[in-house]
Amino acid sequence: MRLHLIHCDKYLNLHKAKGVENDITRQAAATKQTQLTIPRLSSATKDLLDMEFAEACYVSGAPFTIFQDDAMMRAFRILNPAYKPPTRKALAGPLLDKVYCSLKEKVDKAVDVTKLLNIVTDESSNISKSRIANISIHTTSGVFHWRSEDIEARRMTSVNIADWIKHHITKLCNSQFDRVNSIASDTCNAMVKAWEILEQVVEFRHCFFIPCDSHGLQLVIKDMLEIPELKEVHDVIQSIAKAFKNAPLQYARLRECQLAKYNRKQALCLSVITRWGTQFRLVSSVYKNKEALRMYSYQYAVAGQSSDIAKDLVDKIVSPAFWTTVEMFKELLEPIDEAIRMSESDKAHLGHVLPRWAEIMSHLKRNVTSFPGLHEYLESNGGFTARYHRQVKPIHLIAMYLNPKHWELPMGADTEHQIYEFIDKYTNTDDEATAARCEFLSFRSQLSPFEPTRYCWKHSTDPRMFWIMQSQHAKVIGALAVRLYSTPSNSVPSERAFSVMNFIHRKGRNSLGSEKVDKLTYTYINTRLFRRAEGAKLTTDLSEISEQEEVELEDMLMQEEGISDIDDSEDDES
Repeated sequence: MRLHLIHCDKYLNLHKAKGVENDITRQAAATKQTQLTIPRLSSATKDLLDMEFAEACYVSGAPFTIFQDDAMMRAFRILNPAYKPPTRKALAGPLLDKVYCSLKEKVDKAVDVTKLLNIVTDESSNISKSRIANISIHTTSGVFHWRSEDIEARRMTSVNIADWIKHHITKLCNSQFDRVNSIASDTCNAMVKAWEILEQVVEFRHCFFIPCDSHGLQLVIKDMLEIPELKEVHDVIQSIAKAFKNAPLQYARLRECQLAKYNRKQALCLSVITRWGTQFRLVSSVYKNKEALRMYSYQYAVAGQSSDIAKDLVDKIVSPAFWTTVEMFKELLEPIDEAIRMSESDKAHLGHVLPRWAEIMSHLKRNVTSFPGLHEYLESNGGFTARYHRQVKPIHLIAMYLNPKHWELPMGADTEHQIYEFIDKYTNTDDEATAARCEFLSFRSQLSPFEPTRYCWKHSTDPRMFWIMQSQHAKVIGALAVRLYSTPSNSVPSERAFSVMNFIHRKGRNSLGSEKVDKLTYTYINTRLFRRAEGAKLTTDLSEISEQEEVELEDMLMQEEGISDIDDSEDDES
């Protein structure tokens, strides 16, 4: 009865109205008293959240202090007062190790099931001037970052490079060297000699050694800019862009002219010879601003108003002949820039390389009339020929001829000899070489097992799939062709890894050690690769950004560089 009365609203309300208080009403009041709820978080949930937020920090390239900001802490308290985000110390230490090890298990599993491993390597320096060598693994499912190592004071001679590559590949493939399909890098003298050393090592005799096509094409532009008449045009265009970049007031005036002419702002780009594609973007950006630049010149410089732009540059800007030259120079560089961008793709294969270089040679020959200095460069003993022979090898020749779209391509005696020599080099016995030659000729003639009615020809636009389909019927040349078309034509993944490294190990974080930077780079690249495979779009190609985004990026870079019109010597507070 007592228990019933404690929970009986009619009884309690009646006594409350009469002002009567007894043991039952007091006990009922105590029972109904609001209880204070203290938020709690299980250790498992805490660990999971720590891992997720740590990964978010690493994949975005954010500093380790990101969660210690007052506003960030306030947001976390609102979200869940029981959760305290990772500290800087935790993010830089145990959480980084934990995320890295977890991801490494995932990468190792993906690499272990990959039949053909394509190794990409290069060397560069970081913000602390430490010398870093890296390795990436190109697979059909994407490119994994494997290792960035501080090589310290070690001299990277050809012998040392070969030893370093052999050491890391041995660990990478667990001594299963037959899985190593190719090694790609740039074509500096030490690296080329390292290839020659590795080719003599039994474990690497079957490997393809690939010169980076993108690097070679960029060096064509570098060679061309050593031709006096082209260098002069480039330097004037660069000086115009740099003059406005270094004078924010004049740049602001130019942007007013852009708004008047185009109803929008447009960026000016600078050329950096080590940055692929920046030469064309420089020329293109200045040419796109032609009318705004001319308007600026007439409105400010020619009219006698104060201007920091040199008179000789203003004279160029107002000269119609100068803009005619700029337009021709732009048309000269554009196909080469397009070829560089196509060659940078992870899907670019060896069969594209030789046709691409042949097209560039034809393009340059068509422009000799406009730029006579190209004539000497294109001679048989000129710079282009030397560059071509350094970059285009027999492997590119056979890849082109094994492209199903080229089965009818004419083949001279010298070409035939190079192809058969390549087959001899990469087959194990004379019988295998003979079989490969016969299968190659059957492919060229569309004889069995390559009759025109075969379904493989429906996949002629995908050479790798074509040869996978035929590898059971043409076992020797089929296996070789599958290897060729599983091989990347560039070492761009290494360049991208260095770009990521420099993004992470930037000026504000220059105290990071090389090992920690390697783990952060590894996490940044490989996590994004797995997420991309799951359908998430994480990055934007700089070649695809809008003009507005280009202007915003330019503004941020100028702020970071601290460009200012103010002369410190005239500042009262200096």
